Amino acid sequence: MSGLVAPKAIPGAVVQYCLTVSNGTLLTPANNVNLTDLVPANTTYQPGSIVIGVPGVQPICTVAGFVANDDGTPIAGTTFTGGYDSTARRVTATIPTLLGGTAVAASFRVTIN
Repeated sequence: MSGLVAPKAIPGAVVQYCLTVSNGTLLTPANNVNLTDLVPANTTYQPGSIVIGVPGVQPICTVAGFVANDDGTPIAGTTFTGGYDSTARRVTATIPTLLGGTAVAASFRVTIN
């Protein structure tokens, strides 16, 4: 995207979307937290781009974290899952337990058509 006043979508540009969630209940963990987002029209999901951060660490989206499997299977060595449903054009990241007072971020990338 380009321009502050009249932003433009530039074909071929890569856009990263960031989803964050915080558990505001200090003493109660949240279970089976699902972050979902739809891939915008006129964009193409970049396979293998779902990254789930470490819960409790500052919830910012970077390329660091756990790279999810697009098919929804658990990420090796974790209980996190992520996936991309091409029919619904939906990205999902699941965190089985988010401790009280902590947050987590997940991201994915698309290419503008």
